[in-house]
Amino acid sequence: MAPLDLKDPFCMHVPLIDEIVKLYDQSVWRIRDAVREIEKSRVEIGANFENMNELSRHGVHVTEVLEAMVGTFLKIQEQQRRVYVCLPAEIDKTYQEQAQEYVSFQMLMIQNLLLRSKSLYERLKTETTVG
Repeated sequence: MAPLDLKDPFCMHVPLIDEIVKLYDQSVWRIRDAVREIEKSRVEIGANFENMNELSRHGVHVTEVLEAMVGTFLKIQEQQRRVYVCLPAEIDKTYQEQAQEYVSFQMLMIQNLLLRSKSLYERLKTETTVG
């Protein structure tokens, strides 16, 4: 994407969105790593139930936040479309298109993390049942 254009009212969303997506990517993968360890060890459920329960609670929280973020990204996209139509011609159309594509891409990343988070929750439920 082109450098930030400070005439764009959404330009400061870029570093913020980057950081949010990065943090939730790390969070989902940490849950994945923990679930994978549980799957590999197949420990007796009683011995590890408290940890699995805590991991499950964290996973549910991450899923809820990711679902809320999808709604937020949809609103950002809606506002971008409205605002860019009204902006003076000093903001290049190519820049506007790239900015909108950027938000679309980051929303896709969040949606994919949401799918991963839901899948991890199901895997953890399976481990609880198996154990």
